[in-house]
Amino acid sequence: MQKYDHNIPERAFMNALLKHTGIALLILIPLAAYSVASAQTIPVEQIQMLSEVEVSNIP
Repeated sequence: MQKYDHNIPERAFMNALLKHTGIALLILIPLAAYSVASAQTIPVEQIQMLSEVEVSNIP
């Protein structure tokens, strides 16, 4: 039985690394933008209410 050769040519490795990095960025950048946009839509009253609840729960 032949053993698998773990040596990957450098060019193939870099191409795969760049491809997968690009795919990850295509997924993460829109998620980050959506997260920022949704965080800005919380009304100030709700933020104040949430902070009051957190402070009142401290023993």
